[in-house]
Amino acid sequence: MQTLEAVMQIVTPMFSRGADDKATTAELRSQSVKGMIRFWYRATVLAKYGTWQKVQEVERIVFGSSDTGQGIFQLTVDDSNVKSAFERNDSEILKAGCAYLGYGPVTYEKEIKKNQITRPYLKADGSFTVKLFFRFRPGDEQHEEHIQDIQTALKAWGLLGGMGARSRRGFGSVCLDKLIYEKKVIWEKPKKIEELRKEIGTLLQTCGAALSQLPAYSALSCKSKVALVVKGKQALDVLHEVGSEMIRYRSFGIDPQNTGIRRLPGLKEEQRNPSFTRDHTWMCNVKDNEIITELPERLIFGLPSGYKYNIWIGQQSRRSSPLFIHIQPIGNEYIAVLTMLPAVFWNDSEILVEQGRRKVAALSGATVQNFEVIETFMNRLIKRFPNESTIMPQSRKENV
Repeated sequence: MQTLEAVMQIVTPMFSRGADDKATTAELRSQSVKGMIRFWYRATVLAKYGTWQKVQEVERIVFGSSDTGQGIFQLTVDDSNVKSAFERNDSEILKAGCAYLGYGPVTYEKEIKKNQITRPYLKADGSFTVKLFFRFRPGDEQHEEHIQDIQTALKAWGLLGGMGARSRRGFGSVCLDKLIYEKKVIWEKPKKIEELRKEIGTLLQTCGAALSQLPAYSALSCKSKVALVVKGKQALDVLHEVGSEMIRYRSFGIDPQNTGIRRLPGLKEEQRNPSFTRDHTWMCNVKDNEIITELPERLIFGLPSGYKYNIWIGQQSRRSSPLFIHIQPIGNEYIAVLTMLPAVFWNDSEILVEQGRRKVAALSGATVQNFEVIETFMNRLIKRFPNESTIMPQSRKENV
């Protein structure tokens, strides 16, 4: 039996809980950890196996299934260095940019006219250790290769991802501190930005270069892009800057008193040149039973949208965002890592627009999955913080 240990650091507050929605303490569950390893395993092996069907076939061997039985490893989590908290008015989490990215666990309470935290969370700076115990399955000629793939998945998780609610928006960011295989340290986290850039570049090149078509799900491909943006002394200050720029980019602004000056919600700034005026016009002008030919551009950030309408794609009203926001410690500072993993966002299913349960409109004709909307947001941050920023299109070797 071989043993692999991953020492993980919680970088930003993690909204993670168990089956009890009313619990006042957060939990770090081994099932959730295994789920995240499985997610990043899928994301990093698609280019290797070529098709989703082949990935599923191998995944059943590695992680186990009702058809193949137990997988090739058992997993335990030591969370003795993790602490739960439930401070409804934590001023750091409630900064405008963080609150915007944390929508859901952070909600606006009309009675008191301010944002509040509604769920318990695991505090930042805690750490946990994931131990995987591998066993050899008779006839498995890829055993060592499977272990390597799990190591790659752990690296991807610790460099690009997180766990818990709003993890794609920077909360619950985890950093892989080190990997220990058979009691030997085989990998340690980057200590300089140049090392971080090299690690991510290698990951993109080895796990995505061979996949030229748009993936069927969130996975590394030649279309993936990563931007290193916004450096700061505190993790939540960095997340606040990213969130504030997203407000500037996505918001049409508010003018409740009809002054003619549109303010950015949560920020003491005016919205002078909204990027998505057409989206606002669309929302105001959709008519009952109308056959529409386009959808708001901002939907590419994920569904459900912030509009008063529900948008259904087939039987689904939810789509995860292709944009992952991760906060990575570098020395005594932190840097935001933005990853775009383009994938099929909607297929040929019928698209309906509803208000409540009432059908408002239906889509006729093809729609464009415009990932340039997200790329433009990444480029805005690069221009705003040019000294700390770089972008790495996976398919351009000179940039990795």
